[in-house]
This record gives sequence, C-alpha cells and structure tokens, in this order.
Amino acid sequence: MVSFVGPDQMWAEWIGAELRRAGCIVELAEWDAAQHPDLLIALQQTRDVYRRFVCVVSAAYLKAAMPDRSGIADQVAGHSGQLSIVITGPCELPYQFWQLAPVTLPGTTDEGEARSSLLRGILSPARAAAVPSEDFRPTSRFPGRRPAIWPPRLPPRNAYFTGRAELLSK
Repeated sequence: MVSFVGPDQMWAEWIGAELRRAGCIVELAEWDAAQHPDLLIALQQTRDVYRRFVCVVSAAYLKAAMPDRSGIADQVAGHSGQLSIVITGPCELPYQFWQLAPVTLPGTTDEGEARSSLLRGILSPARAAAVPSEDFRPTSRFPGRRPAIWPPRLPPRNAYFTGRAELLSK
C-alpha cells in the first residue's frame, strides 16, 4: 500500500508505477482521517492485508497521519518490517523514523537516480538490482517534469493548487 495526502498525489503515482514495474502489487490510498485517525491505527488495521506500507511523507502527511506525533512515534517506528518512509518534501520527521532508513527524494531532478534510491530503499538488494533499467518507458510522469506534449513556453503547473476538493465540490 502506498499512503499519501492530496498534495503528494503525483509522487504517490510515480512511486506506485515504479514499484509495479519492479513486480510489486501496489494499491494507492489517499489518507482518510475518518478511516484511520492516525498512522499507528492504519498500520495495525492493514498489517494482515499488505506486506509493506509505504508512506509518502511531507509536512502535510505528518499533519494528517500523526496529529499527536510524540504519543505514537515510538510505536509506529516499531513497525520497521512493514513500514517504509519515502520523504518527498520538507518536513520535520520524528527522530524515531530515521532508524527506518527513509528514502529521501526532495530536490532530486534525475529520475534514474530517484528510481534507484526508491527501489534500494524499499525492496531487498537482490530484487532492486534485478529491475531492468534498459527499455524503460515511463507509465507515470516524474514529479516536477513537464509533460512531453506541453509547448516550451507554457508555464509550469501550479504545484500548490491541490487539496481543494472540498471547496470545489460546494
């Protein structure tokens, strides 16, 4: 399972596509506070269904998934066999999470380097090395990269225009 919040959807889609390309079965799940009040409850509820729980972490994710960080950070970090952290934006990651060896992607502009870091951080070394890098055709656009069909003078997409589904539905 790849868990994310709205502003990180593009990263989640790219991570999911890369894991699928590596032979993993992936389900993307936008964070739902009504279903899982915090990350610890989400890990406990999904333990029997998913072998790996990948968190696409940014400041927005930590705010949604860990409203009371101090109370649950130790317990969440105890799920090291199940939990993988992929940092996609600036955030104050609880110190307990650093023992989980998070994958750090902010500022990465080289898609090949990001893919390699992601796979090495989530998969076993042998499985990560077995993923072919040649004949690669992306199935999801790397975050920050303009679509190939956009004309050169078109301004880039507004990365901050996310998370407004509730306002737009009114």
